[in-house]
Amino acid sequence: MNEKDNLNENINQEQSTNTEFEYKKPEMQVIDSHPQKGVEDKIIEKVENFVNTTDYRNDYETEDVKKNKSNAMICYIPFVVFYFLFTGKYKKSNYLFFHANQGFSVTIIWVISFIISKVLGTLFAIKNLYVTAYIPNWVNAVSYSLYFIALLLSAFGFVNTLNENSKELPVIGKIKLLK
Repeated sequence: MNEKDNLNENINQEQSTNTEFEYKKPEMQVIDSHPQKGVEDKIIEKVENFVNTTDYRNDYETEDVKKNKSNAMICYIPFVVFYFLFTGKYKKSNYLFFHANQGFSVTIIWVISFIISKVLGTLFAIKNLYVTAYIPNWVNAVSYSLYFIALLLSAFGFVNTLNENSKELPVIGKIKLLK
């Protein structure tokens, strides 16, 4: 048993001296203390920058937010925002004005998606006696993608308003259509 313990101890000493020696080699030393970001880290950073837009939560009074929260949420439902625009309710509250502006932008995205979808469907559909027999798959893919983007923007605005945030929408948030 004694020989076995000595053998294990010698092996441990050799391993520790080898690892110490390996770390002292110049080619094994780490020059950069910040490791380079991988592709996954870069993608996550891009998505976070895309989603984390400017938040104007502190610009509005708590009372105004509580009073107009439900109205602000329904501004993100396509075409419902026109109710606030035609009645002028959005002018009475800065908070509602912000969300009406964002909701109006989302409604325009829905309209643009619909128009592009119909134009592509009309141009590339194969018709048989005034009945659409076949629409190419790429037209459907483009149409569904546009609707999905519009749906994501609506959901993003709705959820932010539900959480009492006043964040700009990604990409279209900086557009101010209402004055």
